[in-house]
Amino acid sequence: MASPLVHSAATVPPPPPASLAASMSAGTSADAGADASAGANAGASGSGTAPRDVPPGAKFGVNGAMDNVGNGSGFSTNSTPEASTDGGRDATTASATTAPLASLSDIGEADLLVIGSGVAGCSTALKAAELGRSVTMLTAVADPKQCNSFWAQGGIIYKATDDHRELLESDIHTAGSRQNKFEAVSKLAAEGPGAVEEFLLEGSLAEVPFDREEDGELARCFEAAHNRARIIHWRDHTGKAIMDSLIQAVNANPNITMLTGCTAVDLALTKSGTCVGAHVLHEATGEVVTLLGGSTILATGGCGEVYEHTSNPREARGDGIAMAIRCGAVVENMEYMQFHPTTLYIPGERRFLCTEALRGEGARLLDASTERNAFAKDYHPDGELAPRDVVARMILSQMEKTNTLHAYLDISHRDAEWLKRRFPAIYAHCLSRGIDITTEPMPVVPAAHYHCGGLRVDLAGRTSVPNLYAAGEVSCTGLHGANRLASTSLLEALVWGKSVAREVNQTLGLVWSKSANWFGPGVAREALRDITLPPGGGSDAEAAEVARIRLRIQRTTWNLVGIVRQPAVLEEAVVRLEEMLNEAEELFLGSNVSSEVVGLRNIATVALAIARAAAANPKSIGTHHLVPNDEQPWDEDAAAKVHAGAEAGAEAGAEVPPGPLGGGEGAGLGAGSEPAPPGEGASGNAGPKRVQRVPSANVLTGL
Repeated sequence: MASPLVHSAATVPPPPPASLAASMSAGTSADAGADASAGANAGASGSGTAPRDVPPGAKFGVNGAMDNVGNGSGFSTNSTPEASTDGGRDATTASATTAPLASLSDIGEADLLVIGSGVAGCSTALKAAELGRSVTMLTAVADPKQCNSFWAQGGIIYKATDDHRELLESDIHTAGSRQNKFEAVSKLAAEGPGAVEEFLLEGSLAEVPFDREEDGELARCFEAAHNRARIIHWRDHTGKAIMDSLIQAVNANPNITMLTGCTAVDLALTKSGTCVGAHVLHEATGEVVTLLGGSTILATGGCGEVYEHTSNPREARGDGIAMAIRCGAVVENMEYMQFHPTTLYIPGERRFLCTEALRGEGARLLDASTERNAFAKDYHPDGELAPRDVVARMILSQMEKTNTLHAYLDISHRDAEWLKRRFPAIYAHCLSRGIDITTEPMPVVPAAHYHCGGLRVDLAGRTSVPNLYAAGEVSCTGLHGANRLASTSLLEALVWGKSVAREVNQTLGLVWSKSANWFGPGVAREALRDITLPPGGGSDAEAAEVARIRLRIQRTTWNLVGIVRQPAVLEEAVVRLEEMLNEAEELFLGSNVSSEVVGLRNIATVALAIARAAAANPKSIGTHHLVPNDEQPWDEDAAAKVHAGAEAGAEAGAEVPPGPLGGGEGAGLGAGSEPAPPGEGASGNAGPKRVQRVPSANVLTGL
């Protein structure tokens, strides 16, 4: 393997060709397709700013990995949304576009460099622009609406007609197993309604056509673990409606420049550790350029793609967390990955989210036995409206009890025409798979959904790295504790996005001056810290090799760091994921830089951080549910064979007889063996020797 290359200012690759401008125009219209970009990345400048000035000695590359990750915690995703399922919203908006540019090197410095184009990124950018700041937004994909936020189905918390902030605070603490930070919970409850009004309601920065009652009042619904009907929504695709409006507002704002098709490879730091921007790959040309800004904001979304089965889109790779880990940022609560209880189970397909709002509107959980028994009340007095972590475990337990591949979610008792109006996207998606939700139940299983941990931030969104901020799912405000309350995520993104913009506006002059050309109080702009990039002129990574390592990582986390966990198995997961991170790093350094290889490296980094935090936390609580090591073991080879059989059956379009823990794709919902990746047998390195079957009696211990 060729030795890594450390780029200095004197050896920066030449500017991309003039064709860059055309290739960086934004993708498609609102309904043309958006998946999510958990790592929406790139950078640009507000209009009228000075050209980027790279000081002598500035260097590119990659900082060390994982050293600062300690042993403690400190919709359909098939690439394109189905335009026919959005309920026929008439108003569509064009995607934000970039002004013609000769190359990324011509981009001037903006006051804010926002990496990510979801609700957190847009709210930060819009508020900063309103305060007179110039903003560059970056996204790795062609359409800035390709973000996790787009796929939010259920809604966003506003306030019930008889609501009080103390009631919402109580619900958040209960759902979070009382591991939440009181200051963060109080902030959301106090500032949330005002943020919704400022950004999303009538006359706001980005007005959204939320559903209304016949009298014109906002329609509100219940969701699990809420004591009031305080969720406002747009049919069953609220994220789409919000993103349509936010991107339209971003596109119309002259202080905001959007760059698409660019992937942030790593953050740019000075020698003293101040973040001053990002090293950005333009995928179309393969060029890596350093983009500088007054303050850098990570709004890159979640990391569901770390797991084999997830409700997230393929781009939810944990890019922002991984980049921050590599530059020494403090992470927190990494072990708390929330698994959504109800995603559509279609063998061979990615998991399609079946929103919490279905249960809020009366959907019932049934098992997949011939009797189709209701079971939720057997596990928790709140039944289907218990917190998500509880519902996910009760489904897992019932699957094991009935020895079936899935459970069912049934809302067919509601009026058929009402269902089609209230849940048009889910109705159409299920119908296209031969399931009519007005007459029959949906087969469902849990899947990785939302990461409650991330970069530790304060109430202003500041991370532990000077001049680096974070908002949205990439961050850990402490709001969610050990498990997130439904419909808090979009609201958190709005509230902290606004706070970040205000903080940067107030402090920017203390850390950066374009006219004086310096960063830091009285400190001349320093050379950038060395980071390592692969040597130029190499070969592209084999797609099959990237896919092989990616799947091994995903199956390891799914089977060994899943819904139900065992201490010994978590320790084994750490060992395996350390090896896989090394593989990913070697592939990164031995190949041309590409978004896929960058993403693989980031997935490996975040997977290891999650496993390390889980292995180090002996307290079973919330989404981190532990069972003892000495439970009755089950046959490792049999489990691997069942999994392999399930995949073969899925490819043939057939269901597979159930096995341990529901068998097939469900087998990994608890602690157990790692199924053999393609091309490897069930023996040898297929999984840890300490493999345990999780008895259903233990699944809900401690609730």
